Amino acid sequence: ALATVSRRPEVASFFLLVTSIGVAMGINNSVLFLHLSSLGVSNSVLGMSVFLTAIAELPFFFYASNLIAYFSARGVVNIAAATMVLRLLYYSLLGPVITNADWVLLVEPLHGITFAAMWTASVTYAEEIAPPGLAVSMQGLCSGL
Repeated sequence: ALATVSRRPEVASFFLLVTSIGVAMGINNSVLFLHLSSLGVSNSVLGMSVFLTAIAELPFFFYASNLIAYFSARGVVNIAAATMVLRLLYYSLLGPVITNADWVLLVEPLHGITFAAMWTASVTYAEEIAPPGLAVSMQGLCSGL
């Protein structure tokens, strides 16, 4: 049944989008600190970066249902994808354009949207597009991507 569902265009495009965001997050989490360290950012700024990303998740987890009610689950996922693109673009400008790499702290609160709001909305949307009786399987598949 899941194989049949995944052939639906809206399901396939959703899974592709969630996978793309997940890959972008994985790459970001793997290389951001290497990039920042190569630009001479101090360990204090790196630590503050982690603190800001973690703190930024809290309001988005708390208010995710409100965001989903207002924008729709798919809308929140789309907003999160666009926000991830903006974050990655900003990171790429650190060094060549933005010469003070400590300014990475300005963009770190966007992690709340790209992580907390995105994953909450994605499992909600997976449930919405699931056939009867397969909501949990769709959510698990979404989370596994």
